[in-house]
Amino acid sequence: MMEKEYVISELIRFSEIKDFKKEYLYFFKDYYEQAKIAYSNLCEKCIEYEKIDLPYDCLSNPIYCVKNRNDLKIITLYEELENE
Repeated sequence: MMEKEYVISELIRFSEIKDFKKEYLYFFKDYYEQAKIAYSNLCEKCIEYEKIDLPYDCLSNPIYCVKNRNDLKIITLYEELENE
């Protein structure tokens, strides 16, 4: 299994290729799907806040947050390439 940093660097490299073929994204689809699942999960703290109608802010990247910024990069880059 590839490291997330490698996947990100490859997706960035693909975005710089003028005649990029979308077929290449096939190799990264599993990483994209895993990143989407991981990034959609809320941590226990946020679930507690949600139950009592308090706001939670994953974008401020609190220490307790389980969302990984690399997952967000993979999702963003993959979707940009897919929609070109």
